[in-house]
Amino acid sequence: MHETHDTEPRLLDEPSVDDLLRGAGVPLVAQRFVPLDAPLAGEAARLGWPVVLKARVPGLAHRTERGAVAVGLADPAALEAAAARMRERLGGTLEGWLLQPHVAGHLELIAGYARDPSFGPTVLLGLGGVRAEADPDVALRLWPATDDELRDLAGELRGRKLLDGFRGAPPVARDALVRLLAALGRLGAVDPTVVAIDLNPVIAGPTGLVAVDAAVWRGAPPPPPPARPPLAERISQIARFFEPRSVAVVGASESPRKAGHVILRNLLRLGFPGRIHPVNPGASSVLGLPCRPSVSAIGEPVDLVVAAIPREAIAELVEDCGRAGARNLVVSTAGFSDGGPEGAEAERRLAARAAALGIRLMGPNSIGTVHARSRVVTSLASIEPFPASGTAYLGQTGLLASAFPRWFAATVRQGAACFASLGNKADVDEADVLEYLAADPAVRVVGMYLEGLRDGRRLYETIAATTPSKPVVVLKSGRTPLGARAAASHTGALAADDRVADAALRQAGAIRVEDFNTLFDQTRAFEKLAPPPGPRLGVVSITGVGCVLTADACGRHGLGLPDLEPATLDRLRRLAPPWAPLRNPVDMWSTIERRGPAEAYRELAAAVLEDPNIDALLLIFIHIPESRFDPIAVFGDLRARRPEKPVLAAGFGGEPEFDAFRDGLETLGIPVFDGPERAVQVLAGLLHHTTRARRAPRTAS
Repeated sequence: MHETHDTEPRLLDEPSVDDLLRGAGVPLVAQRFVPLDAPLAGEAARLGWPVVLKARVPGLAHRTERGAVAVGLADPAALEAAAARMRERLGGTLEGWLLQPHVAGHLELIAGYARDPSFGPTVLLGLGGVRAEADPDVALRLWPATDDELRDLAGELRGRKLLDGFRGAPPVARDALVRLLAALGRLGAVDPTVVAIDLNPVIAGPTGLVAVDAAVWRGAPPPPPPARPPLAERISQIARFFEPRSVAVVGASESPRKAGHVILRNLLRLGFPGRIHPVNPGASSVLGLPCRPSVSAIGEPVDLVVAAIPREAIAELVEDCGRAGARNLVVSTAGFSDGGPEGAEAERRLAARAAALGIRLMGPNSIGTVHARSRVVTSLASIEPFPASGTAYLGQTGLLASAFPRWFAATVRQGAACFASLGNKADVDEADVLEYLAADPAVRVVGMYLEGLRDGRRLYETIAATTPSKPVVVLKSGRTPLGARAAASHTGALAADDRVADAALRQAGAIRVEDFNTLFDQTRAFEKLAPPPGPRLGVVSITGVGCVLTADACGRHGLGLPDLEPATLDRLRRLAPPWAPLRNPVDMWSTIERRGPAEAYRELAAAVLEDPNIDALLLIFIHIPESRFDPIAVFGDLRARRPEKPVLAAGFGGEPEFDAFRDGLETLGIPVFDGPERAVQVLAGLLHHTTRARRAPRTAS
């Protein structure tokens, strides 16, 4: 079970656990609590032989390690011998006995509830017994959850075949699992002092599910969520970071090496249309603009203040912003929680004072925002104009407001609506920005990079509210213990347990990816491709390895490679040599030798795309002189043949001519990916979002 971080949770005694769980409808095994010196055999006979004997020791949650449990005791002699061994082993810590009938079954499961410090209430299902700790195979859901979400948990286990019935064993009833998990979730919701519940094992047997061991921890109830303004007001506050009418740059400088110089130059070069106010008490003008000694000396309201000054000057800047009525502040300065305990305390004081003055703070350690439509650039790096698109990117890394916009500016294949670098997130976090992006009709897709999480529950709820209308693609680091430790040292925030974060992202409808290349591939696919009507992929490949790799990728990502209709196969036979095998995926090299690359690709692609068994088409190329052709001439009308079906492409090789070929395909709305595996993965992401968006609204169990 996921370990909670509450202060000193208290393990309940067995009678209290029994009363609590039975009252909640949890299926517990029959059991008898026997005083330490009372005879055991009579109670055992009333339960029915064989029995299980457990020692009652205060605070002992796991009896097996202490030798405090004996199973399969078939008669009074075996029972008394087991009790004697436990008396000798446990000594004065022993306070009584717990007797249960021996429950036969074909599978041991674990079920539980935990209040995660970031994401809140969760329920868990997994394979139980000693394996639960030695080799955890578990799946989680945030509570509340729908019946369908609980039912799907079993399918996420590595050992899911065991629950479906294996080697003659009956399958585990999914409805019984749903009822058990829902009972745990409801209990935690009704009693907020319940910190965690472990049911391990839960025996799946001929009469259903029964928990034969249970532990419950109680602690302080969680604090109430902080009060927040209404949603419309929150969105208006965050909008000023991206669409201000005026910007003050504190620390503006004539020195090109200074961050204040770069920020000011970016605003001027990219043509920010609003008022720009350099602030520096030691200068009368910077880059031809009159300079003020302070924000309050500007003499008019300022929508956004950007600070590029030393840490020790930030506190006074906050006070000055308060006097000036400035309500949005980006602090690029590092050395706060990213720099150790002293900096973390300074950051806490900074955030508290900003909140008291009604100032929304982005950072510290933030490079701020880059917005294509408003031409706001608060980055410390020189930014070039980049193509506008409907995709917004946000996260803790400064790359999102520096290297990545520059990369986008250097290629026509990737655009963005905006970037936001959130830094240490002392105040403004991903949920704040996502609320703003969800309300912006110009934003169609959101890409997010996550490290630490301060309020995972709010982020989960915000993503869940966004994904029915806009896809959210998430790259979260800290998947491994080493990654989590690096994320904590980098951002000054502790990463949440990745299993819980992964479950939350999946349940909220986000698409999780493993690296930035896939993040950008997936968001670009949402920009360019129609959602596939189903999972059936048609493939036309110049190389056999493309067919094989695509088939493997489809198996991993849940896509299918259906048979082609007889009419389609007839069209292919008219093009290919008589000896050529004709199936999906289509290995087309023999057709190229006979017809040439242009005719072969044109006719084969059209035939497969128009097949009624196909929902999407993948074209695979290699880059050699013998396979070159003009993609615009060949595929100019391809998408119009079946506009409801997405067409995407993948390539092998690195010929210089490939850039022009790729650009031609991208111009036609056919995105090109590096290898079929990446193409299949992003298509699966499109299908995931489409399927979820078509579902009925969530109703909690």
